[in-house]
Amino acid sequence: MFFQDFIAAFYIYLRSRYTLLYTEKDDNDFDPEFVKLTSKIQKSIFGIERSETKSEITIRNNKKINIVTSFGSQKISMTIETLQANKVRSFEA
Repeated sequence: MFFQDFIAAFYIYLRSRYTLLYTEKDDNDFDPEFVKLTSKIQKSIFGIERSETKSEITIRNNKKINIVTSFGSQKISMTIETLQANKVRSFEA
């Protein structure tokens, strides 16, 4: 990071790219029962990709949220269940 401070006026060599896509959803646009999102974060130095993090977020019936994140060879999965909006009942990691 220190090196970037000196050459920032001429060239930015640290870059990040973030994308989020709706990959699946049901037909009800105003109150969907199922939504699946995928996100990706790519970090590069001098145009060479150094790391990539992918996440898949699934929301079912506005009550169950499943998040799976992978970076490198590691994978983390988390499930959140709610009784009502904004009231968390259980949490698994």
